Amino acid sequence: MYPDDFNFSGYLKFRVHTGDIDFSALVGALSEKGYVTEVDFPEGAGLCSSHMEVLSQEEFDALFDFFYPGRLNTISLHCIATNEGGTCPTGAYSYALINLDVLSEREGLDILERENYMSEFSEFDLGWAREELLEYLKASMGRLSEKSTQDELKRRQDRVLLIEGRLKALGLLPLTEEEKAWQALDEKFPFAGSREEVELDGVRYIRIFRPAEKDHEGNVRQWARSWRRLGE
Repeated sequence: MYPDDFNFSGYLKFRVHTGDIDFSALVGALSEKGYVTEVDFPEGAGLCSSHMEVLSQEEFDALFDFFYPGRLNTISLHCIATNEGGTCPTGAYSYALINLDVLSEREGLDILERENYMSEFSEFDLGWAREELLEYLKASMGRLSEKSTQDELKRRQDRVLLIEGRLKALGLLPLTEEEKAWQALDEKFPFAGSREEVELDGVRYIRIFRPAEKDHEGNVRQWARSWRRLGE
């Protein structure tokens, strides 16, 4: 019997038996990689979030026993979801099915967060954001002293920096030598306080904090951290 739109119990079994889902491909991905997501899955084994949420271990085990009689089942299903790693205003979540015999929940969430990063921006988005910033700057040359113009310039600059940061975090854009040093400093001194001096490879640096975001009353809501090389 075909399940209705509000009850997905038995849905995987139905789709496998009708040939819509290749169960062997799903088993292969869960056994080898340890996961399938809504965008990363083998051909013929795609599942949407609604189906992932309700897929029970019992239903999966029954299908496994049917297709692989006598074979040891080493797949412990677990559905995970997160909206970390993205800046989508709706806060949309991405989902995955993981095999706890291969991946931990934390490893699965790391995969989803990276997916969120990758789906958020591309190098095309960066080029477009830079172009918009330059066009606005040219068009507002006579109004640079106005607060509304300064606020809009900052918004566009922040977007360029956000996209650059995302692409560099994914390794899609190269880091500058300064950024490589900052990355190494962040890893070695993660709890360095404001104005604290440290040393890396014989060079001294100082930790700098600056306001990244303020509320309507001017109170700092978020701080941006950076480093400055001493002696420059």
